[in-house]
Amino acid sequence: MPGHNESLVAYARATPLNAIAAFGLGPNAGASRRSPAARLHDLQTSANGLGAATESIGTTAQQLLSVALTFGGTLTADQVAAQTGGADHEVIATAMQRLTAAELIKTSSDGSLRLSHGLSRRYGSTMMSLSDQNAVNNEELAQIGRTLGIKIPTRKQERIDAIAVFLGSDEGAKQVREEMGAEACELLDVIVDAAGPGVITAEEIGVDTYSVRILRSMRYRGGPTHRFEEAEASALAQLHGRGIIGVSEWEGTIWLWREALNFLNRPLYQNWETAPPLTVQPVAAGAARLPPLVGVLDQALRHWAQTPPPVLKNGEPRLTKPAIRSTAKAIGADGAVVDLLARLAIDIHLLLPNVVSTSGRGRNRRVERVWLADPDLASVWATTPPADRWVRLVAAWTRPEDYAGQQQLLINRHLILWELAALEVGHGFANDDDAVADWIGDHYASIGHPDAAREVLVDLRALGLVQGEGAVALSAAGRAVLTDPAHLSDLLTGGNTAVIIQGDLTVLAPPDLDPEIHTRLSELATLESDGGAQVFRLEESRITRVVQAGVTAEDIKTFLHDISSVPLTDAVVRLVDDAADRADRVMLVSATTVVVTRDAADLALACATKAAKLTAVADNVAVSPLAREKVRAALSRRGLAPTLMAETSTTPQARTGADRAAELRAEAERSRQYAQRFAMPGMEKAASALEAQAVDLANPDSRLRVELPLAVTPEVLATLGVKKRRAGASQTPSEIPCSAPAGTDPGIAGDADTQSTILDND
Repeated sequence: MPGHNESLVAYARATPLNAIAAFGLGPNAGASRRSPAARLHDLQTSANGLGAATESIGTTAQQLLSVALTFGGTLTADQVAAQTGGADHEVIATAMQRLTAAELIKTSSDGSLRLSHGLSRRYGSTMMSLSDQNAVNNEELAQIGRTLGIKIPTRKQERIDAIAVFLGSDEGAKQVREEMGAEACELLDVIVDAAGPGVITAEEIGVDTYSVRILRSMRYRGGPTHRFEEAEASALAQLHGRGIIGVSEWEGTIWLWREALNFLNRPLYQNWETAPPLTVQPVAAGAARLPPLVGVLDQALRHWAQTPPPVLKNGEPRLTKPAIRSTAKAIGADGAVVDLLARLAIDIHLLLPNVVSTSGRGRNRRVERVWLADPDLASVWATTPPADRWVRLVAAWTRPEDYAGQQQLLINRHLILWELAALEVGHGFANDDDAVADWIGDHYASIGHPDAAREVLVDLRALGLVQGEGAVALSAAGRAVLTDPAHLSDLLTGGNTAVIIQGDLTVLAPPDLDPEIHTRLSELATLESDGGAQVFRLEESRITRVVQAGVTAEDIKTFLHDISSVPLTDAVVRLVDDAADRADRVMLVSATTVVVTRDAADLALACATKAAKLTAVADNVAVSPLAREKVRAALSRRGLAPTLMAETSTTPQARTGADRAAELRAEAERSRQYAQRFAMPGMEKAASALEAQAVDLANPDSRLRVELPLAVTPEVLATLGVKKRRAGASQTPSEIPCSAPAGTDPGIAGDADTQSTILDND
């Protein structure tokens, strides 16, 4: 049904958070074999979908909803005009259009609006009422009536109605305002500005909390009101005694009673300010270029192999700040980039926690752990093309396996990608990152948050999804990886393979430099300029690190000779030779066994034992690369009778994904036994999930699998409502049209069981 599809797409555009969830993205999206269209339709009619739409509809729209709820779910045209008098007409009109498209309100030709039935039923009025259970008792209502000077009915509801009618009448409102004075009226404005139809704490409006806590007991339980000597406390007492505001004596909170709404005689919200709209401008189109992120990760992995970073005590999957700083300094990278790469490597399980020492028992037990690369996955990772490695890193960022405690951050990632992907190709936001973050926080309040958006923008630039500087716009490679990752390698490869290496150690590289060459060159040189053509500078320290990683000076010179369109100068050759010479001037050797003697003669005898392979490093200390059991046996045969000292710590062999998989299977078996013993089906599901995770961990190729789509783009959104069809047997990811995510059938885009592809490692 074309009409149904168009309506569904319009709903998705108005509620991107639900569209994102329908395609299996964001937190709590879950796996499903149903099509995204069916899932979105379910969200459209469910309480969860209603909540997501309401919580991401933006500041202005949320204020309109709050006002409508306050007035019972319906606003006449006059009420809309009165309540939004201080707002820009265009801003209100845009918010109402968005609310209508999101099916949260229905508007009439006369300008009135009515909340959807589901919204009214779910939320009801946001204001406290005198008729709420335990809000006030009958005697308190009688005292309010006496203070107002009105006839006091017998029944409780009748008393509430009488108070509301008096406060809402012109004569009654005028009388009350004259009796209270200007100070109380000013305080009322302060309370309403801060709370609207909600509740605030006394501190938020500068009122002493103690005054609020004793106010109710003093007024309704015979306490002396003359003790409120300060003007603000006296004004508070006057408002409270006339049934205009309510207070909580235990929580120190204040609110406006619903029955006093007509007495207010002003809009609930006077501040309708919104974040300034973003300016869209054309952005200079650059060549699709692989970001340097992959090469930086390779350097970081080599550094972490030599200096394993510690695992945080709370188990958070990221590096400690000292480890980030030391790594960034050692490899010459930005600290934010190192932090991001570490988080992504941990999410992929490229880095695994390894226990290096334990001490103590019971409550005093201490376990020291470090991050080490999984040898099995690291070997596969090293042979994977750079473009495919980048896609996997982007996938780890958009679809993280572990987002515990970071749900809002993950949502902000996809909301920003939604906005950037919706821009025309070659366009971006001219505003700076702070302005974009503020707009996201306002446009998608309350789930959208400016602080989370700022962190997302930093990550986007580091990932290379957004160009490195200037306008906030998707890079050419960034747009490609979001819309058609299967063809990214084709877009990046086939580029130029020649550079110009000059005598001043600079390297002039074309914009379309082959990604393999770009990655290797980034390990040897620092990028100095990225305006069109790239300018690198060969760095001695970088070359030294590459040599220390096992690459010879001859290999480096051969590489530079092969890619340079001009002969290498003597200066470049000397730089490589000098850097390589520095790599082994000082060597650190880790000794497996240390032998300490009290007598130098014993040490001489021990060193003379060839089977022990000992080397003297001091008058009575020697070291051996052999295990201490072998050294002990060799020295025992010479009659030295060495004593084995207790070891305080050991450095284990790096754990593999298979090791972790075995642990998960054991945990799954325990969960299954628990489920059978106590008849808990939930534990059985948890066991199945653990086993599925174990299967993935045991297979390095599985951990490099990319689930699509990576983000909801216009191309992905266009697949909503497309009928399912069987894919041709001969169809391959590279043959699938670009309008559908690569690796999926266009009719089933988003189905969790059919939208994954394994990166080509050939």
